[in-house]
Amino acid sequence: MTVVFQRLLAVLAVGCLLGGAAFGQTCPSGPAPKIQYSCTFLNVSGYPPTCSLANPVSFSLTDAVTNGPYTLQSCETGVRWVFSDTHLTGQTVQRTFPSADDWAVHAFIDNTTGTTDVLLPGVLVANGYAWESLPNGNTVLESAGNVTVNVHTTYAPVHINYETQGPADPRVPPVSGTLTFAAGETDKTFSIPIVNDNKFNGNYNFDVFIWGEDNGVLPGHDTTLTVTVQDDESLPAIAWSAPSYSVSENVGTAALTVVRGNGDLSVTSSVNYAVYDPSLTVVGSGTLHFAPNETSKQISVSIPNDNLWQADRTWYAKLSNPANAGFANGVSQLDTQLQVVEDDPMPAISVGDISVAEGNSGVREVDVPVTLTAPYPCLLFVDFTVGGTATEGSDYDPVAQTTINIPAGATHAVFPIFVRGDTTAEPDETVTLTIHSLRADGACFFGPDRPVPVIANATGTLTILNDDSDDSPGITRVSPDTGATGGTTPVAIDGWNFSSDCRVRFGGADSPNVTFVSPTSLLAVTPAHIAGTADVEVTCGASQVMLPAAFTFVQPARSRAVRH
Repeated sequence: MTVVFQRLLAVLAVGCLLGGAAFGQTCPSGPAPKIQYSCTFLNVSGYPPTCSLANPVSFSLTDAVTNGPYTLQSCETGVRWVFSDTHLTGQTVQRTFPSADDWAVHAFIDNTTGTTDVLLPGVLVANGYAWESLPNGNTVLESAGNVTVNVHTTYAPVHINYETQGPADPRVPPVSGTLTFAAGETDKTFSIPIVNDNKFNGNYNFDVFIWGEDNGVLPGHDTTLTVTVQDDESLPAIAWSAPSYSVSENVGTAALTVVRGNGDLSVTSSVNYAVYDPSLTVVGSGTLHFAPNETSKQISVSIPNDNLWQADRTWYAKLSNPANAGFANGVSQLDTQLQVVEDDPMPAISVGDISVAEGNSGVREVDVPVTLTAPYPCLLFVDFTVGGTATEGSDYDPVAQTTINIPAGATHAVFPIFVRGDTTAEPDETVTLTIHSLRADGACFFGPDRPVPVIANATGTLTILNDDSDDSPGITRVSPDTGATGGTTPVAIDGWNFSSDCRVRFGGADSPNVTFVSPTSLLAVTPAHIAGTADVEVTCGASQVMLPAAFTFVQPARSRAVRH
């Protein structure tokens, strides 16, 4: 009989006994008394005071002010004690309860004008308590085979029912039964089988109940336990087959392999993927679907081949949102890189040669060609040094800018030289342009490496051709320019318009031996001459040219005699 039902019966009984008399009228004066009870208490740790069902319980009224025995006042005529199944009279009564429960007790004090109802909400009466526990904890692996439940009672003999409840799951078949405790027995166990299906299903929770205790045993604190069956199979792990990938630019299509393993492969799984080109533009995306026991899938990536050199490129790919699968270390996405290795040669740069007639006046632009064997993907800066036999500022305008730019994708550029014309007869002259360094635009490459074209021909020559008709000889250089006063020093004389009949004089003295080498070169032997500088004269036919103070005669040092 439940406590609620007992109290309902008590209220009905009170109504019948009173015949509709009013409650709570002012009589007697002062606060209403309290109900006090005494009994033989059970010795059960952790539970509220509980009276032994085997012994009577004594009830009396206590003065609310003094806490001593309550004395009926002059207007009060008697006390009626009402229980859910019976009633007694008197200021002090004893009651032997028929069953274990939490009993409500009413004391009705009659007086000349009505009745005072004094309520004791509940008196626990039992022979003992029973509860259950899980000796190995509330979590069990699916592979454990079973879970053991222990039921403990503080009183026997007693019968206790048990059963499992929870969502249908083939791993835990429903279990129910009854445990019979003989006198003196306090603990019994029962097992719940756990079926290991060797598949990943996730964790499963179910409840274990004990109920229906008889012979005055009440349910204890733990009469419902939740058991978690932990699935010891795992979902498959999805991963890239390699930390990174590398292909040649001419491969056409690159294959990125995604693998699945280390778990229950009988399930279907899926994972999303996306592929990005070097500019981080998505060039491919989708979902890979793994059938049961399938362990690998491939993602095809189309690699464009432009047949032009450019730096190695890095593509990117990622996996995300695995379903019925997971990634190692619990990460939310897996990234990899695809390195596309350039297979075209690096362009080569060359500076070309060009010849141009000098002209007699004005300034003309002459473009020295600079070429690449193939387009280069970046803006290229080419730094030059300028040299040659021509005189800057006389034969051509001063060069203020020695760097030219070759736009990305271009294969041709020029270095302009502005040649000045004149009417002076002189030998052909040259302007040389030599590549000093190459630099790629810094915005073109990521990272510190900026490869530049190879240099195939570093120097180009602009030849300024003499177009004046004067046949007179000229001298540009004398080498060496120093010799002994005794003569016999061979001297090379460079110039123009030399002929086989040319004569050479040093400080007015004829050279004893002159050899015609070419129209631009003579070889002469010095005559004896006093120490000092001397002019060098060349006479060819009727024409003569002189290079002042071009040679110096030096007196040899005298040696000292050694005495013996």
